[in-house]
Amino acid sequence: MTRFPRFSIVWLGAAAMLTVGTLVTAQAPKGGDQPGQQRSRAVSSEMPALPGYYMLRMEHVQKELELVPDQIEKLKELGKEYYEQMRADQGVWKNWRDMTAEERSAKAAELREKYRQRAEELRKNIEKVLVPHQIQALKEINFRSVGPSALANPRTLSNLAVTKEQKQKLQQIRQEMLEEYQELQKKAFERSLKVLTPEQREKLKEQIQTRGY
Repeated sequence: MTRFPRFSIVWLGAAAMLTVGTLVTAQAPKGGDQPGQQRSRAVSSEMPALPGYYMLRMEHVQKELELVPDQIEKLKELGKEYYEQMRADQGVWKNWRDMTAEERSAKAAELREKYRQRAEELRKNIEKVLVPHQIQALKEINFRSVGPSALANPRTLSNLAVTKEQKQKLQQIRQEMLEEYQELQKKAFERSLKVLTPEQREKLKEQIQTRGY
């Protein structure tokens, strides 16, 4: 079996994701998520992770957008096709050790352009499946879900010329959100324990104390 240079495969995947991510839109409903809520929501195991449209895998987003079964099936097919193309690309580095530095650079440039075109094609095909108001809703979801982390990024704060006073207020909001989330997490766990029998609770406690999970 052909062995591929480890860093080349990592670069290959990273380059693909970054290229796709810059070209496609994303996600969002009406109202804000609680901190950490996104992670806990159900994910459709059958829906592939479409680069740039990852939240389409989440069932609450599918419901929010009112995706019909036909749309979901078409999105699954697009995801399947995309990942088949990615797997097929793994062989491009099979002659890596025989390439000169110039050849490697040329190959990398060739792949970047290939990924750009593939990402553009994926974006167009997804937008053919969705209707205009669903696309706009996805953009809003993306804005809302990415916004909090963006506002914690020093570069973003610098680009927005955020003042010292604004930074303090943003930090205070993040701290309050964290405390609220921790309280919600505590209450949810307490409710979960009530579902278990006393014996199950003791077994769970022992497992966590000994194994850490």
